[in-house]
Amino acid sequence: MDELAATLVTLHLYQILPDYPSVTAALQAAQTWLRGLSSDDVLHWLQHDLKATEEEVEAVKDRLYLFEDDPPSQKPVIGQRLRLSVYNWG
Repeated sequence: MDELAATLVTLHLYQILPDYPSVTAALQAAQTWLRGLSSDDVLHWLQHDLKATEEEVEAVKDRLYLFEDDPPSQKPVIGQRLRLSVYNWG
């Protein structure tokens, strides 16, 4: 799952990089962004912001299926479940 987190952070990093004074600041923002997302948020972002194809969205959806068994009251955000601390370079 860690490679999915790295991919999502990298995609968002390149999307927001022009708005930040440094790569480090943009990376920290991208990591924070992912830590606050749910599975549905990720899929919505891929579909609407990145204009991902249906095949690309389905591939990510297949990777996110692991989170569907969580009780609704304790449903964690994606970034926490993807162990982003591995990518906490900033």
